[in-house]
Amino acid sequence: MSSAILTSTGKWFDVLNPDPDLIDLQDIAGALSNLCRYGGHCNRFYSVAEHCILVSRLVRERTGGNPVITLWALLHDASEAYVVDIPRPVKRQIPQYVAIEDNIQQAVAKKFNLPWPMPDEVHQADHDLLAAELRTYMSKQPDHMLPPLTNADLLKILPVEPMSPSRAKQAFLEEVGKFGLS
Repeated sequence: MSSAILTSTGKWFDVLNPDPDLIDLQDIAGALSNLCRYGGHCNRFYSVAEHCILVSRLVRERTGGNPVITLWALLHDASEAYVVDIPRPVKRQIPQYVAIEDNIQQAVAKKFNLPWPMPDEVHQADHDLLAAELRTYMSKQPDHMLPPLTNADLLKILPVEPMSPSRAKQAFLEEVGKFGLS
């Protein structure tokens, strides 16, 4: 049985044996812009692509514009373009999925000459933004069930009305273009 999927650009991408040469920014931007965060359980559509853009901007601000870490932030969920987004509590229970996702992320790192493993600054920004997203785009939850919000200003960077999928794809590709990639 094959583990390859057909991407939007017509490539057969083997998710169990990812070839860095088949990783395509058009596929990543298109798929992530059509994937809703939190398994679709948001109070409005909020794409993984828009989340990646915001993590990238946060990392850019925190690192003084370090291009390697900022690009990593933009691509930190690139594997989800090929194996979709699974909510974090479930993902932690599926070690095989985590291994597949890590393998794809390593191929992404190789494709774009990024260091492996992903920098801690990216993980921290992703976690910090998650705390704000849960308060903005999810049903009201008791505070004790939410991760701590380390910086209330993060709530201000989340748009009241997130981008449409087509706008998120375009914005993601514009961000990628800032790194001389297309």
